[in-house]
Amino acid sequence: KILHTADWHLGKTLAGYSLINDQTFILHNLKKLLTEENIDILIIAGDIYDKSVPSIEAIRLLDNFLYEVTTETNTKVLAIAGNHDNATRLAFGNRLYQNQGLHIIGEFENILSKLTFSDDFGPVNFFFLPYFSLEKVMHAFDLKFKNLSEAFTTIIDHNKPNIKTSERNILIAHGFISYFKTEKNTFSELDVIDSELPIGGMDI
Repeated sequence: KILHTADWHLGKTLAGYSLINDQTFILHNLKKLLTEENIDILIIAGDIYDKSVPSIEAIRLLDNFLYEVTTETNTKVLAIAGNHDNATRLAFGNRLYQNQGLHIIGEFENILSKLTFSDDFGPVNFFFLPYFSLEKVMHAFDLKFKNLSEAFTTIIDHNKPNIKTSERNILIAHGFISYFKTEKNTFSELDVIDSELPIGGMDI
């Protein structure tokens, strides 16, 4: 069983009002849900914090939640950085945590990190694609891209040798995914051009 979540934005304030108590309540109930539903994998697909330098309260909240999940449940946690997170800060200590069932990938790498679990139907491969800027991908591949869609395509093509199509593969990513008419650059209702799925980004 997989539970997909994203955009927690811990530490967020609205009109000067802190949401930390609301977020504490929600994460408390999320932890209960993991146990009640026997969740095997909890995915947190980016924007865990609201700011790249989160508040002390937000850090404590995440620290307590992850500690309780990894020590009190059988759920593994797979997380990536989003555009609101500081990739290096978020993934601090990741190598130490992995034995506890916590995997946080912050920085983009052109070879995607991969984690494999198995069930009665065989292996399930999880690939981690944290948020990336166009500039970072162009530097990583030493190529020029017109938009993030081209960069996304290059990343996936580059990783195809590591993707076994005979097995189940899950990509954990953070971004803006949209259908749009490429020739007019306008949004439409689930409009796919030439049987291709346009992938969005900050440029959209």
